[in-house]
Amino acid sequence: MLRINKKVWLRISLLLFLVIGVYYFAFTSHHHYLGVEADFKNGNWRVTDIHNGGLAKETELSEGDLLLKIDQQESSKNVLLNKWLIVEQAKSVFVERNHQEKRIVFKGNQSFKSLFLIFEAIAFVLLVWAILPLKKDKTSRSSKRYSLFLIATAFFLSSLIPSSMGDTLGRLFVVLYITLLPFFIDVFWRASILKEAATKLSLFSRIVMGYSLVTVLIFILVQEFSLPLIFVKYLSGGIFYVSFSFLLILAALSLVKDYSSFLLQKVNLILLTLLSLIPLFIGYVFPLPYDLPFSCTIPLLFLPIIGAVNHLIVNRLTVTRTHLPLPVVYILEAVVSTFVMISFTVMMKFMPIWFVAIYCFLFILCSLPIIKDFMDMAKQLNYRLDGQTIFSAVEMEREDIAITIHDTIIQEVIYHKKQIESAGDVDKSEILNTLDDVVFELRELCSNIYPLMIKELGLKNAILELLNKFQKEEPVTIEHEMAFDSYHFESRVSNFILRSIKELITNSILHGNAKQIKLAMVESEDQLIVEVSDDGKFIERLDDHKNHFGLDVIAEKLALLGGELQIEKSPTKVRMLLPKGDKNDKNSSD
Repeated sequence: MLRINKKVWLRISLLLFLVIGVYYFAFTSHHHYLGVEADFKNGNWRVTDIHNGGLAKETELSEGDLLLKIDQQESSKNVLLNKWLIVEQAKSVFVERNHQEKRIVFKGNQSFKSLFLIFEAIAFVLLVWAILPLKKDKTSRSSKRYSLFLIATAFFLSSLIPSSMGDTLGRLFVVLYITLLPFFIDVFWRASILKEAATKLSLFSRIVMGYSLVTVLIFILVQEFSLPLIFVKYLSGGIFYVSFSFLLILAALSLVKDYSSFLLQKVNLILLTLLSLIPLFIGYVFPLPYDLPFSCTIPLLFLPIIGAVNHLIVNRLTVTRTHLPLPVVYILEAVVSTFVMISFTVMMKFMPIWFVAIYCFLFILCSLPIIKDFMDMAKQLNYRLDGQTIFSAVEMEREDIAITIHDTIIQEVIYHKKQIESAGDVDKSEILNTLDDVVFELRELCSNIYPLMIKELGLKNAILELLNKFQKEEPVTIEHEMAFDSYHFESRVSNFILRSIKELITNSILHGNAKQIKLAMVESEDQLIVEVSDDGKFIERLDDHKNHFGLDVIAEKLALLGGELQIEKSPTKVRMLLPKGDKNDKNSSD
């Protein structure tokens, strides 16, 4: 029943987006963007700002003009002027300037229909990315909230152009999104940075949700009744200042609570979205002396898309993993980067160089984790195995187990069976000794296949036991340095590490004739480094029917884990680079 409801809600969301999109398209096709803001001062309506890119910019209308009439109607009776402090959906205005009245007609065929289609296309892509995680049968709470954020962003982008023209529905979506932005940032900060369980909302999120609800109620009251002008000014611009104040508070809390994790260890989709929206805020919301055209803001709106792609590929925040071909990812990254550079070039014509420099710095800082993830993906592709190789490796392991059992235990049992058959009298103690030998051989085999002592002793102690065994049975001295935390690896990975170390040391003794061996295991921020060096001669061990856990198999299995095998032949050094944390943590998918 729940599964059906989920599908139904997804279809409703998609259908609602399409219906609203059709409505917005019809609205933008019949209206022009004037870009005029006004305020009620000293008992009169005066023009306060004329946005670049609107029809009013091409007329004689100036800031400070006294608005007398809008389309032959008194300014005090104009709905959009009284509700939103804007002059839109008008064909002409009467103004007074220097005690002279003048009629200004808005002419031209400039329509924002094509611009709206671009915003709508971007919004639709985000909506698709949002629906992908929700189609899974099992999704985490963080994944669901992540999808809700993308859905909210999609409706927000779709509503921007109609909202600027005075559409009520578009204004409602914009108000709702702006007031809820601090909530989404708080949720993802706690989920991705602090790694807190998203089982309940924080006090900060509850306060923001309450603030958003109150704002929506004020919005409805303003539409239905004539409230004091202060409420209109709050909805027109005050919500942006309040929301950004919440963001500043959240930033301060993050610095105090978790300073080390604040510096962009992972891609922050929220920060990318904020960076993409900053030009819109500066050019059309905040009363700053910078007037940016819409053509400058469009390329930057592609930033959340590349952020969403990165999240879905590397599986940082959600349980959804999208395997896109690396060339497609690179092409997408190149397209977005090209658009962004064009946008920076346009911004430099309208804004001071210091602001553009700071903005570029923040953009590059935010993009570094994405670039790192893509480089890691390219590196791992060099070691990625196809299905045939994986199948061959599994079959070789099975063959190795079969040969070992056949050449040791079975042969031992057959030998003693023939002795018992040929002997007249059977010695009970001899049979028991034979069975003890068989049990010992079986335990040795199980230990080679899956070292149970890892569960009992831990990886470090299991490695020490292995080194002591080598030094008792072989004429070799083994030094070791182990500075790592085995918590990062689950049992199958620990088993692989132990078997690999055993294989490398065996190679050094049997094939390299080494007398001095050193094992070093150290960890960096994102990986475990296992290095085996010796004083012997490097001879690569060829795979044969006696053992199939050679260097090639170690390299292949490391590739499956996202790692790498490095070999130096003079002096002999074999180095295993094994990623830790999210890639190997068994609980990383949540």
